[in-house]
Amino acid sequence: MGVAEMKIKAMDYLLHLESEKTLENILSYLENLSKAEKTAREEKISSIFEEASAQYGNTLKKLAE
Repeated sequence: MGVAEMKIKAMDYLLHLESEKTLENILSYLENLSKAEKTAREEKISSIFEEASAQYGNTLKKLAE
């Protein structure tokens, strides 16, 4: 099952839920997942930049001049 299909299936489940508390919990959980994913992406980008800086620091300085 691909990502698009999983999203559609998840939406179908959500549309049939009636409990406000359950929906609030799901929303909170999804918000936390989104924040964690964004943080992980930012950390990965930062790590890649740091590795490139360490490996190519002098070259990057020369290019900046």
